[in-house]
Amino acid sequence: MTPRALQLPALLPFLYAVALGCQAVRHEGQDWPPPRPAAEATPGSNAPVAPPPETRLEQGTGARSPAGVGEAVVSGVGPALKGRLSDAEKQSVLEKSLISLLRVILSSEEKLQLSAGPEASTTARGALTTKLAELQFKVIESDARLGFSPSEEDQDRYRLRNDCNLVFLVEGGAKQADKFGEFFSFESQLKGKVLNLTAHQVIAEKTFLKRGKRATDERQAAESAQEAAAADLVAYLSDEVARKWEVTSLVKVDLEVSGLGQFAQADDLRVGLQRRPGVFYVSLESWDRGSERAKYEVLCRFDVERFIGAYVDELRLGNVVVKSVKRKGEEIRARKGLLDLR
Repeated sequence: MTPRALQLPALLPFLYAVALGCQAVRHEGQDWPPPRPAAEATPGSNAPVAPPPETRLEQGTGARSPAGVGEAVVSGVGPALKGRLSDAEKQSVLEKSLISLLRVILSSEEKLQLSAGPEASTTARGALTTKLAELQFKVIESDARLGFSPSEEDQDRYRLRNDCNLVFLVEGGAKQADKFGEFFSFESQLKGKVLNLTAHQVIAEKTFLKRGKRATDERQAAESAQEAAAADLVAYLSDEVARKWEVTSLVKVDLEVSGLGQFAQADDLRVGLQRRPGVFYVSLESWDRGSERAKYEVLCRFDVERFIGAYVDELRLGNVVVKSVKRKGEEIRARKGLLDLR
């Protein structure tokens, strides 16, 4: 065998290694090349187009959170706002405060801004009516409208004309936020307020901004957003009425009583009145031994004012006679510290 023939077997392993190194590397389990995502389908193709990812809106705020690269997206698909009180707790408060006996009216102005033009909606009104009925409010059906920021004179006229004490005001609606392919997305902004018409007090007020679920039907997407905002608005307003009703319904009353021959008797009347439902405090302003008369200042709910004379009679303190019960000036303004019960 010649020397050249002997060299060929030694070169075979080297040539085999060079040939393997020239091949393209292929990863097991991976297609080559990888498929294009559906969102990159070519124009005119029948490939489905998925809606863009959404992030959620913070409860009770209008803050937007980022949704990756590009414009931020607000979504109200998350859980509805939770009230501070359960429905059972709200009912208990309403029964004790007698608020369930008051006449309540809803005044709403809702619009859906659709491509064909604005259309009226009753989504928030319906949700609020249902919840108030469940809580045993006495809701009066009426189409009477009241502006969202009425003056005290407007409140008085509205109260006398409609024979009501409380009014729930709703204003706002839904408009298109964006559209991706055939998918509509709507955003709803609803303002809600509760007014005590007799005491001219704002019991609760807040604005909610929520986005609903995407839908290929424009109206369905708009109603979804309206329902999301309405759910939060209903939970908040019903919660705040139960929590703040008494401190937003206070009036001062001057009470004059005769037949009190002793100071101790006059003070007993003060203590007895202060224990009655709806009475916050009673101050003994003066007592005259000669005329046996005492004057008091009473801080009570406006709906309890007419019962002050009956409360005195119930105490049965000798020959006590109520001489006068008069509201002292204008309705008292509840201080911010009293309203902020958080």
